[in-house]
Amino acid sequence: MQFFRFLPFLLAFVSSLSAQSVFVSPSGSDTNSGASNAPVRTFMRAAELARDNNSTSVIFAGGDYLFEETAVLDPSFNGITFQAAAGEKPVFSSLKKVINWSVFKGNILVASLPEGIGHVRYLQDKSEGWMERSATFSFSTDEPAGGEDDGCIECNSYTETTQEDLSNIRFPQTFQEIDWKRIEQYDLRANTLPWHMEVLPLESIDIRNRRLYTAIPALYDLRRDFNEPRPNAWILNTLEGIDEPGEWACLDGKIYLYPKSGTEDIYVPVLTELIRLDNGIIDGNSNFSAAVRDIVFDGITFTGGDFRTMKEDDITVQHDWMVVDEPDALLRIRNASNIKVRNCHFIKTGGTGLRLDRFAQQIEIDNNIFSNLGRGGINIAGRGPGYGDVSKNNIIKYNYLEKVGMEKWASVAILLDNSSNNYVHHNYITDTYFSGIVVTGPRQLMFAGQAEGVADFYQGREFHFFEMEPSILEFMEANGGVLEGSQEAMKFVYNYNNRIEENALIDVCTGKGVFINGQIYVSGFQLSASPQDVKTNYFERNYLYDSYNHGINDYAIYSDSDQDDCYYTGNMIHGVSNGDGMPFDLPVILAFNQWAETENFGLGKIHLIGNLSEGVSYC
Repeated sequence: MQFFRFLPFLLAFVSSLSAQSVFVSPSGSDTNSGASNAPVRTFMRAAELARDNNSTSVIFAGGDYLFEETAVLDPSFNGITFQAAAGEKPVFSSLKKVINWSVFKGNILVASLPEGIGHVRYLQDKSEGWMERSATFSFSTDEPAGGEDDGCIECNSYTETTQEDLSNIRFPQTFQEIDWKRIEQYDLRANTLPWHMEVLPLESIDIRNRRLYTAIPALYDLRRDFNEPRPNAWILNTLEGIDEPGEWACLDGKIYLYPKSGTEDIYVPVLTELIRLDNGIIDGNSNFSAAVRDIVFDGITFTGGDFRTMKEDDITVQHDWMVVDEPDALLRIRNASNIKVRNCHFIKTGGTGLRLDRFAQQIEIDNNIFSNLGRGGINIAGRGPGYGDVSKNNIIKYNYLEKVGMEKWASVAILLDNSSNNYVHHNYITDTYFSGIVVTGPRQLMFAGQAEGVADFYQGREFHFFEMEPSILEFMEANGGVLEGSQEAMKFVYNYNNRIEENALIDVCTGKGVFINGQIYVSGFQLSASPQDVKTNYFERNYLYDSYNHGINDYAIYSDSDQDDCYYTGNMIHGVSNGDGMPFDLPVILAFNQWAETENFGLGKIHLIGNLSEGVSYC
């Protein structure tokens, strides 16, 4: 009987042991127990110990933690908090140091890549900010776009006769001389439309005809649309392009660098993705029973991932602004719920900081810093149209984002795609080349193209075109065919009831002189079932400041087509000069309320209520 009297105390003691934290230190050993006086060394070993011993927290001492392969947390790791020790700064990266530098020529030094690394598109100097990959002088092709729509490049994406024009570009006779024997190691940066830019690997060259061929097709024709501003292109990663301190190239297994401040802190990445939360369902549109949940990251610095170039089977959000469901972020949350990322830093990396893919609910991103990112800051992409409204109810608040899109300039600080009921508030966004906040979803052109049979030849990579639930085609046919049916199919879109409130956008969408877009951009909303049940989104009390003379034109808010209803209330716009690159004045708020293909009005309205503008050139 005495045993049973003490049983509750024994169980409590065992429970307290199992709940003990696991401790990690760069000076630890993975053969240790994980106790405070015997820490382990690596993230994954610590996570496994916490899981196997029912521990609820993993505590990291300050210092560097190297990830040589992506750490994947499945539902067996649910309930664990990964946090910095009090007053400590743990740094997660995939960086390896580049050593044994020698003089190559003039100011340019050279060193071999660390063993096991074949090629990189990102270089980090821990003592400096962003390190520009070398670029040639820009050139502009004068080869006109063809097609049946008077050379409209955006239209040509869905024209059979112009598909070949996605994979090659002609450069002018005056283009600078470079070493064409290394063509397969170069990339093409191109923007043929002023709301789009991509970075594509090159494959070959026809020198006689001055034509470059890309390894995968571009999203749009690599031609000139004479109704749009002149296109621009650069060749990246050439020796000839290194002419300023901080510029570099990776060729033949070596780094060539014009250093800013020596070579003691030069590192290259191993991975494009450090940590992924993932339940293991490969098909992002499939239903599942168990999500990754109740995991917290607190006080961690994430850095040092590579820039991921486009692949043959990639799909992307509107105008290539974000790749969907691919390993291009330092931290990737996929098929998960009730996750918290707070007080973390996402800094100095070739790709995106943080992304949420497919099923993502009750994810809270709070009080983090995002800086010097090659692609986007915070990216969210739900499922394809018709596959379920499963990306929703996420909160993005009190984050600081700067210097986003440093390698792929047309990248967005905070992008929500086909995701509903999200609350984005009190974020500070500054010094970006492209839009600060984008809320978008499938657009009617995707549905119309499917109904017209474009899928038989289409080489593009529009996410919502390729991942449309098959029964939607039958629905369109039953509801008026190509046009009216495609408008009705917008009922299968999940972009609605997002609240974008009290964010500050300071010196955003600086543009590099080549872009047209909004500091806030909106498009692709759900079609309402009836005028009595109108689906809408809310942009309220945001502050947009200082956007003078940045691009071809600078909309503060670009409320584009393919949306049913939207509220813009109490936004403050100060210091915007629009239309500098155009022959006429343009508004600082541009708002449409129609379906682009049919030009029918939405069932609701675009509401502009109590917005204040001051110090603007035109309103």
